[in-house]
Amino acid sequence: LSNSGYRANKLRLVRIRLHTCPHMDTDGGCDPWITLEQSGKRVFSSLENPGPDHNASSQRGGPSSRALTSSLASLTPLNMKKTDKFRDFEVNMDLTGDVRLVLYDNDTMPPRDELTCFMWFHTGFITSASTVFEKEAIDMAWSDRKCKVFDADFKIEFIF
Repeated sequence: LSNSGYRANKLRLVRIRLHTCPHMDTDGGCDPWITLEQSGKRVFSSLENPGPDHNASSQRGGPSSRALTSSLASLTPLNMKKTDKFRDFEVNMDLTGDVRLVLYDNDTMPPRDELTCFMWFHTGFITSASTVFEKEAIDMAWSDRKCKVFDADFKIEFIF
């Protein structure tokens, strides 16, 4: 049992899928990247682990004052167009207990990483190979009732 009193199942997270594109950029798209935290410590960043389709040699427009570390500043997230139906992030790691996902949008002018939304879950409550959190369960997304940033059918899917 974890310190919260719930069974902390160890789960292998294969991928995270964003359903619909948050409208963060002027063209309605975004440049999303994610971090995962476990028990308050960052254990994954899609900038550090960009996946097989990411061009790791690409550069940002300049140094970011809000970048997490200088090593992250050398990678640029892949652009997501407003018409894209989904975006996958390959994770392939074991998680246990309380997990926080944070979604950022990378901007080149001015160079910064903007907090887009975040959410928490506990592995003890995950009971299937695919778990979907609807917009209403995602912090910062749920309050966008007019769908200016997040479409009505925005959701985040975890594939274990």
